[in-house]
Amino acid sequence: MNIQSLNKSNLLNHGKRSILMILIAILCIPTLVACTPTQSASPENEMTTPIDNTDISIIELDETGSSADTDVASNETEESNSLSKDAQELENMATHFLLAYFNGDIDTLKDYLISPYEWDIDAYSDPENAPDLSSVVFKGISDITEKNIDDVCVVYAQYKDNSSSDRFQNLTMEFIKKDDG
Repeated sequence: MNIQSLNKSNLLNHGKRSILMILIAILCIPTLVACTPTQSASPENEMTTPIDNTDISIIELDETGSSADTDVASNETEESNSLSKDAQELENMATHFLLAYFNGDIDTLKDYLISPYEWDIDAYSDPENAPDLSSVVFKGISDITEKNIDDVCVVYAQYKDNSSSDRFQNLTMEFIKKDDG
């Protein structure tokens, strides 16, 4: 009878250890997955569009969304030439939206928001110091293909508050394709 109880005890201990190992694996795997990058850092997955610091403060946008002095979107790189038509339009809209955001131009921002927009509209907290922005990187534009009506596209503008900053800020923009463009 002692031998049988030892075997059952060993079997129970082995089963408990197996269950414990499974629980540890279940708890660790999501943590490890969360730490892995979701998007590769290859040039195909990001589009760098540097914005000259002086351009941000002096560019004024007219009603059509193009700049009066300089068309920022005309600084196309080889990557932007390979973008789909929808991606090029999104890049142009994102650039103008970002300039309005940095300049604190709430009226221009309203032109890009859904109607009616029920929430408070936030702009860059310190438009007077917007020229200190060292660079802007659009992420997600190169992944955009031709879209159907009501398709949603998310673009991120990543920037530093100033050139000496070691921290990036992100502005997330979500675009929905409509019948009129």
